[in-house]
Amino acid sequence: MPTTLLPPMQNTSLEAKSQEDIEIDSASLLKEVNNILVGLLESSHELGAKAESIKKKIGIMEEMWSSGKLNKQIQIQMKDLACALRDHNPGKADDIHKALMVDHVSCISTWMPGVKQLIYHCIARSELLAIDKE
Repeated sequence: MPTTLLPPMQNTSLEAKSQEDIEIDSASLLKEVNNILVGLLESSHELGAKAESIKKKIGIMEEMWSSGKLNKQIQIQMKDLACALRDHNPGKADDIHKALMVDHVSCISTWMPGVKQLIYHCIARSELLAIDKE
């Protein structure tokens, strides 16, 4: 019996479209991401001395973003990461963090450790809240 070869399926979803083709307002995106991350940091008093180090790393991210050193894909993923943290979904934020580290390590390695600390702090906080509910 002969085998029929089918042409590859066309993926027409938005995710298939290159994120570089999407128009974004980089400045307002940065402001939103920065507000979320700094807001979480300021509400996390238990971080103590680590908070200042994390804040410096967020400042490095802001500087690189403002100077055009972070591409649209990184900017969009950072917005998704920040929104996941804001929406109490640190697991999703961690998945985005890992994807960013795989795809863009050279661009983000100077400041992402601070964001990672904030993510892991949010994970620990949510686990403690889950234990308290039991």
